[in-house]
Amino acid sequence: WKQVICDLVASKDGSLFGNRRTSAADPQFVEVITCCSDMQYAVPPSNPIARPRIGNGMLLLALNTVFEKLNGYKINFTQYGKPHPLQYEFIESRYPHKKSYMIGDNLQ
Repeated sequence: WKQVICDLVASKDGSLFGNRRTSAADPQFVEVITCCSDMQYAVPPSNPIARPRIGNGMLLLALNTVFEKLNGYKINFTQYGKPHPLQYEFIESRYPHKKSYMIGDNLQ
């Protein structure tokens, strides 16, 4: 699956077998949308493996690092979920001049 993602993002038209982008100046045809970008997440103390676990953010970091090594430019991501600016901008547009707080599922 990692190879397929890299091939699609590096393509000029979203096909696996078409022409490839040659630099970051070529527009990225395939939009990559991600969420849950925490590098680690906590496990309850009652769990036998009660130590931090690798989260989706680590996968994104690894994928982007490999992609950049192979292609010379990074993948453009649109990220949703805390703590990305899009969520804060949306709240501020709906409730201007008010304080807002985001409450997550852990203290990280």
